[in-house]
Amino acid sequence: MIMKMIKDVCEPCSRSINIGQPLLECENCNNAIHTKCFKAAKYSCKNGLWMCCECASSAEERYCPFPSDEESIDSDRFYDNRNQEDALIASYALVLERCRRYSKLEFLNAIKQLNSSKKSMLSTLFYNIDGNASNFDSFLIELKSIGHSFDMIGLAETNTDPAQQGLYQIPAYTGFYQETLAGKKKGTGVALYVSDHLNTVVLENVSHCTTNIESLFVETTDSAGCKIVHGVIYRPPNGCFDSFCETLELLAKQLNGKTVNLLGDFNSNILNISTSSQLFEDTLYRNGFYPTISIATHFRQNCKSSCIDNILTNKIENIVLSGVIEERLGEHAPIFTFTSVETPRNTEPQKHVRYYDYSSSKLKSFVTELEVKVNQLTPSIEFDEFTACFDQTLDKHCKLEVPKVTKRTPKLNPWITDSIIQSVERKHELRKDWSDTVTNKNPGGNILLYQVFSDYRRMLKAIIKAAKRWHYCNEILNNCENSKKTWQIINELRGKKKRQTKPPFIIDNQRIVDRRAIANGFNAWFVSIAPKLNETLNNLSNGLHILPMKTFYDFLNPKKKKVPTATLR
Repeated sequence: MIMKMIKDVCEPCSRSINIGQPLLECENCNNAIHTKCFKAAKYSCKNGLWMCCECASSAEERYCPFPSDEESIDSDRFYDNRNQEDALIASYALVLERCRRYSKLEFLNAIKQLNSSKKSMLSTLFYNIDGNASNFDSFLIELKSIGHSFDMIGLAETNTDPAQQGLYQIPAYTGFYQETLAGKKKGTGVALYVSDHLNTVVLENVSHCTTNIESLFVETTDSAGCKIVHGVIYRPPNGCFDSFCETLELLAKQLNGKTVNLLGDFNSNILNISTSSQLFEDTLYRNGFYPTISIATHFRQNCKSSCIDNILTNKIENIVLSGVIEERLGEHAPIFTFTSVETPRNTEPQKHVRYYDYSSSKLKSFVTELEVKVNQLTPSIEFDEFTACFDQTLDKHCKLEVPKVTKRTPKLNPWITDSIIQSVERKHELRKDWSDTVTNKNPGGNILLYQVFSDYRRMLKAIIKAAKRWHYCNEILNNCENSKKTWQIINELRGKKKRQTKPPFIIDNQRIVDRRAIANGFNAWFVSIAPKLNETLNNLSNGLHILPMKTFYDFLNPKKKKVPTATLR
């Protein structure tokens, strides 16, 4: 029995595709046509792949200069050069292809999968905030709703100089701000927020503030001694692009030999390779830096989306996850990366053991009984009897039968309520309803839906400011008779707070973090100064040479002459 061969039909010409005829296959849906019919079928090359018209319109534009080696085992290609590809290029292509857009729920699920691998990760987040004064409070709400504490947060276009950085604090982070351009009130300023568990040193020699580039660099060290340089960069769009690339190359040479992550708004669209973006791309690859974001990050009404925000790294093989968060405040979307670090790091909250309960009622009863017992003691020069009485009374009233273990996690930003977070989620839904109507033919989308979203966003911004103002006004009124608490609230509003001690001290070739051990090390060093000085003086067989003391007249009439020396024996 002869089986009839089923042939594919070319849709443009409605003819069968015979054996031996040249064909073109959509690499997304595997739909095949005659090669000569590709114009009629409107086939196009997108993201390095040949796609049909439907797949090309639905596929998101992606930057990927190198093809990935993630191909099917059943590939019908007659060549196979995957073993000859460079491993670094293969890992880089894989990072770019895995980069995608995440909703907040998808982001949290991705983090859970990373945590299940039990690898030590360093997370970074970058966002062009477009003005702290108008968007910082909304950014705090977005951070809280994301539900993840990033190790490093970079901001661009803060419009805030270091003198005002205290007004914009993120709990459990230390902020560093670069100077803003003189005479420029908008479109300037960069900042870095570093998690309190990291030791940080600002690198002044590579931090710049010019009309061509604004940069701020810090070097962080974790508890295991792993050092990474993080930098935030903003390129003003009106600056000289050639000068920016020259400065960027100089920074790369100065940081040569270190692990570096560059977060920034570079205002160079890598999705549309032009003369300027080609120069930017060549500068990066020539100095060993690779972009980790390959999809659009900037969206403006009536304009084509672009990828101008990015996180660059010179250790692309360590990138585990990268992507863009869908929910955004303005035209820019937040971008993030997760990097594996070689040394393990304890990410669990620090636990504290409580042995005593110093509540007001217990302290009152303790003081009352202690006064009675002290009056019954016999006066004596020795304090042993008093200290024993003090300890016994304290243990009787304040000591816990079972020690309590606490994590000391205070409530951060209490003015951010659940209803405000729900309102923000509603704003994102309205934005999505409008953005779904944006097409190539209608880049403005549905005008009515945009107006609804714009009005809701304006009203929500006013509600957020009012909620924060109402919270702190109530706090001040409720504590008006408590001056200490009142000043704590005022200092919190001013951004003045006690910074956690994070000293990177080396004692006996070991990195010490414990403050008590550091204090003991200092005490031992100061106590040893005098004995070491005496040993030095005793070893001087010829005596110690000193200069004669100058009189006040000598200071008023300095003369260049040889001063005789005296010998102390």
